[in-house]
Amino acid sequence: MNETFEVLNNRFSVRKYKDKDIDDNTLNQILDAGLKSASAGNLQPFSVIKIKSEENKQFLCDLGIQKFVNQAPVNLLFCLDFNRLKRWSEHHNAPFVMDKSLNHFWVGFQDVIILAQSIETAANSVGIGSCYIGTTLNFMKEIQKQFKLPKGVIPIVLLPMGYIDQEPRIANKLSADIVFHDEEYQNHSIEFINQKYLDKYGEPKLDLNEERIEKILDVVKDVDGLTKMHDVKKYLE
Repeated sequence: MNETFEVLNNRFSVRKYKDKDIDDNTLNQILDAGLKSASAGNLQPFSVIKIKSEENKQFLCDLGIQKFVNQAPVNLLFCLDFNRLKRWSEHHNAPFVMDKSLNHFWVGFQDVIILAQSIETAANSVGIGSCYIGTTLNFMKEIQKQFKLPKGVIPIVLLPMGYIDQEPRIANKLSADIVFHDEEYQNHSIEFINQKYLDKYGEPKLDLNEERIEKILDVVKDVDGLTKMHDVKKYLE
């Protein structure tokens, strides 16, 4: 095991940060390392907004995004960016269809996440923790307006970052024998699957009081209808 394995094996989500800025030199080194990440056709269809001001952090909190973004010294907003590529193509009178192609969208989406993960790993290696916030997608229009994102620039994920101010809490993960498959997909038995999730989460410890049962049944009714609700009610009993 080398230092890279150690960083990856000890990674955990951080929601509490020290009252300490990330100096520009350190942040720039982290971001530059991320730019070396894989990208389809090496097109790099992404842009990242560095959010440090109290006003913008409060804006994110007021939207309903998790409150700890206010505590993080920097929040990185990762965006899929077709605007820059389109302008460059038009400058050279080249046709541009990436913003009309579902295939290009998904490949570009992958590039954004690969960039984000490279930056997250680089940050972890110098003691800077973070926590992915995917609910950014729920507030796309508001975020586009606040951060002046032009047409073709789509916010994908937010990454609050800061020096860690909490005890390490490495979450249990599924084991390799259920995630990785040799040559073809293995459709495991439900007993095997169930055991693997028990190994990950442990036995359920939630007290099924009347209020919780009612909430569960209401959700099941909305999603799957009355018949399924009655089945779940028997299961809970």
